[in-house]
Amino acid sequence: MNPQLEHQDNTFLRYMAKKISELCEQQRYVTSMVDEIHLKPFFDYKGGTIAGIALNNAQAANSAFVFMVHSLMCKFKELAHIVPVHEGNGEFLHNVLGDVIRGLKKLGIK
Repeated sequence: MNPQLEHQDNTFLRYMAKKISELCEQQRYVTSMVDEIHLKPFFDYKGGTIAGIALNNAQAANSAFVFMVHSLMCKFKELAHIVPVHEGNGEFLHNVLGDVIRGLKKLGIK
């Protein structure tokens, strides 16, 4: 999926919404974790779309910010969002992290 489309409201954190629905209120207290993974930058044409595009510009992604959540009250640990980037910086990471946290709060995560 195109990262620009995945980061829009109608698809943003859709996977997490399904996973969170299985948790009771007490289990929705989580810590968030962020990691950066390095990627081999290339474009790939799959199913009518081009994969490998960075969210922060039109170049091929050479790394990805990975956002995860881990419940404080149970063993729930899940990937929340992946953002492919090309030379991401602190300001961009700060903005995306804010988007992810606000999105998780809308879903009922505390």
